[in-house]
Amino acid sequence: MTGKPVVAISAGCPSGIGPQVLTAALRDRRVRRALTPLVFGDASLRLPASELVAVSHLEPGERRPGSPSRAGGRAQLAYVEAAVEAVKRGEAQALCTAPVSKEQITRAGVRFMGHTELLAERFGVPVLMLLDGPRLKVALATNHLPLAEVPGALKTPRLVEQLV
Repeated sequence: MTGKPVVAISAGCPSGIGPQVLTAALRDRRVRRALTPLVFGDASLRLPASELVAVSHLEPGERRPGSPSRAGGRAQLAYVEAAVEAVKRGEAQALCTAPVSKEQITRAGVRFMGHTELLAERFGVPVLMLLDGPRLKVALATNHLPLAEVPGALKTPRLVEQLV
């Protein structure tokens, strides 16, 4: 053990930007100094065997950039689920998720609202989505709601709970 936290990372949509974002981040020396990655993704990812948990073995046509597949939709959800389970078992101290395609996961036959809702359900805790940029930090009071439903979802007790 290196003393650095192990971070379970789901590889994201195999036909989208997930693998590119992931590999670019792992090439950054600052990332490598800060954490030990444990990546949950497709066997085709070019990562050291000690860092990759091959959750899927997709055919090239099932992971072609810009051409999503149902198999890829199922796979990207499986990556998130496997990473969550690694954290729950204590094999990782944190979780990081690369971008997924909600549409492709849904087309694969799974109702999926987003990472936020899945994490709240799997860990049994309320969650707060936070967008953190260099000059602006935004905490969302609602997640993945149609705009028409937002006013009804904004209740003072819930907002206070989120801010505390």
